[in-house]
Amino acid sequence: MTMNEQSTLQKVIGGTTGLIALLAILVAGNYVIRQQRVAKLDLTDGKLYTLSAGTRKIISNLDNEVTLMFFYSSSYAKMPSQVKTYAKEVEDLLKEYASVSRGKIKLEKYDPEPDSDAEELAQKLGIMGQSTEMFGPPVYLGVAARMGKDDVAIPALDPRQEELLEYNVTRLINRVAHPEKPVVGVLGGLPVMGMQAPPMGMMPGQRPRNQPAWILFQELMQDYDLKDLPAATTEEIPPEVKLLIVVHPKNFSEKTLFAIDQFVLRGGRLLTFMDPLCLIDSSNPYESMMGGGQKSSSTLGKLLTAWGVTFEADKVVADMKSTTRVQSENGVDDTPVWLSIRTNGLNRSDIITVNMNAIMLPLAGALSAADTKDLKVTPLIKSSETACTVNGFTAQMGGQMLLTSFKSAGTPFNLAIKLHGKFKTAFPEGKPKDDPQGTNAVDLAAAAVKGLTEGQSTVVLVADVDMIYDSFCMDTMDFLGAKNYQPKNDNYKLFYNTIEQLTGSTELMELRSRGRLYRPYDKVVALHEKAMNLRQEEVMKLEEELKKTQTRLQELQNSKDKSQRRFNDQKKLVSEFKLKELEIKKRQKAVNKELRREIENLGVLVKGSNILLMPLLVICIGVGFGLYRISRR
Repeated sequence: MTMNEQSTLQKVIGGTTGLIALLAILVAGNYVIRQQRVAKLDLTDGKLYTLSAGTRKIISNLDNEVTLMFFYSSSYAKMPSQVKTYAKEVEDLLKEYASVSRGKIKLEKYDPEPDSDAEELAQKLGIMGQSTEMFGPPVYLGVAARMGKDDVAIPALDPRQEELLEYNVTRLINRVAHPEKPVVGVLGGLPVMGMQAPPMGMMPGQRPRNQPAWILFQELMQDYDLKDLPAATTEEIPPEVKLLIVVHPKNFSEKTLFAIDQFVLRGGRLLTFMDPLCLIDSSNPYESMMGGGQKSSSTLGKLLTAWGVTFEADKVVADMKSTTRVQSENGVDDTPVWLSIRTNGLNRSDIITVNMNAIMLPLAGALSAADTKDLKVTPLIKSSETACTVNGFTAQMGGQMLLTSFKSAGTPFNLAIKLHGKFKTAFPEGKPKDDPQGTNAVDLAAAAVKGLTEGQSTVVLVADVDMIYDSFCMDTMDFLGAKNYQPKNDNYKLFYNTIEQLTGSTELMELRSRGRLYRPYDKVVALHEKAMNLRQEEVMKLEEELKKTQTRLQELQNSKDKSQRRFNDQKKLVSEFKLKELEIKKRQKAVNKELRREIENLGVLVKGSNILLMPLLVICIGVGFGLYRISRR
């Protein structure tokens, strides 16, 4: 072998060795990087992907070590890619918990293969497995928390609930760290805690199925000890109850109102949902079978009067700037009595509503109250200044009747308020005389006054009940055999945030309030408002023409002229009105068509901007850099 051949061979061997070494370094480096936590820069508004201050506070307050056990079927070859990606996000988040805990949280990972010890442990802890294919093995994706002998679990982590992941994990840690639950009383005119079907013999026809508790109350049971208080027999709120939730106080007796009154005076916290027109009350199957089921209103009556609050139980708020798209017999329409309240109508300075973005209230009422020397009034939710109130019948009929009755009040209406301070009793004479205990009225009056001086209390009033019912606030989903719930809006945040503030556990509020990044298309909302105003104007014109036609027809009817001429005049008037009605309907269709065209054009503009903006930016930077280099030569 010549010298040149040896040199060439050495170069080939050296190059090959270097290439193999480089590949080995790349593979090893990639493996090391994959085993480490990926560095992330959170640029989202509100830092949605960074552990919140509330989470860090709960972790710092842990007295004992918490073990997080992450169960994921990582060895299952046919796991959907979406679940794989989500499982990696969950694992990264759990590592973040362990990292910031300073040893207070330990993370354990399990791959529960069939018939393994890990699968047995998962099943023991309540982690649910579900087959993704026929005759396939069960797959697991869940997490459990253990402190000492106590453990709690999230049976299945749903990728569709990604926005609530931190909240659910922190809530899990908080539950295992505080197994003793605060006692919350529930008093209402609706079966929010569920209802057993009555015996067959007590009801005509087929017996209805048992009613489960409302979703929000099912979730509440995980963190609170709920005590169901029957409205018909409650004369006193138990002393262990610190917060009372009143839902739809319909036809409450004097003794029940007195019990609520005394509860507030002793310093108890109160959250009340009342309604001028409750849709859910009409859908109660038991009441319907007994011949009831009429839509009804509810109020706290004399308690509100004593607190200086006005609530018209027969008036519904309508707001053209807060409409909700609702499916009706005539298709999808923007309904001004189904209020979608956005950021402008939410109190950004109160901890309950500070980070909320969208509240939906179907057929809500208006609350009015002013500060006094004893009570401070804080509006939480309000309509726009263009709103008005209409009677219940008009609200139910909707359509042209509602548009015709709409007259802007020029001032916003309060839909939810918070009262804080000293409350006056609504029963200065003491307990109602029909009370069977027959306690001395003078003594009770004195006790009421004494209770009033014992300290401050807080009451939150919401002028709608339907907003916390399942179909108006949550979507139900199934994942790996577990039932999960996806929020439709921020109604659930209002419910839980209020409860947590009134019970004193506010750390979870920040997490829940940052769970959803809601950015409405303001331009599209403005276009819908413009179309609604134009439609209202057209309807008003039609109503004016109808009144003129009816007046003229009445004049002809009262006329002594019984000739064919009068009949022809009447016929001509009716024909002219029908032509005008047809013309107005055509203009309304044109308005809707123009609205759709403007929205479509806006969508094309936004898509075009998203597609072209970044390439144009790169081109501009490149051209600018090139010109800069040329100028430097």
